[in-house]
Amino acid sequence: YDRPTPAGNNRCEFNHIHHVMTDLQDGGAVYTLSNQPGTLIRSNHLHDNPGTPGGIYLDEGSGFIEVTGNLAYRVPTPMNYNNRNQDRIATCKEHDNFFDAVPDPSGAPRHLLIRAGIEPGWPRPGRQRAD
Repeated sequence: YDRPTPAGNNRCEFNHIHHVMTDLQDGGAVYTLSNQPGTLIRSNHLHDNPGTPGGIYLDEGSGFIEVTGNLAYRVPTPMNYNNRNQDRIATCKEHDNFFDAVPDPSGAPRHLLIRAGIEPGWPRPGRQRAD
């Protein structure tokens, strides 16, 4: 976290991540480390992750990352910044997330429930992809 990284322009979008961090601490459903200019964490559905922090975790030095439109609930900390040593919190854009809200099918996060996860036609274990 204290050295330059070639990471950048990453996309973490439309994932359904749940029941992770059951035995460990110091991690999350989505985890970053170091500057990642142009990186976007968007429209992920995260829940039931008991390890701390459990949600979106921008660890030491994480900067220049946009976090938007995510749904996180039943996690100890939905959004965690741990970039105190480099003070890069100001470089991250966090907006329009739904944190600590259990989804209501009639509420705004419904689009996340529908779009996040494995796409129709994508192979599941033991099956071939339907092209």
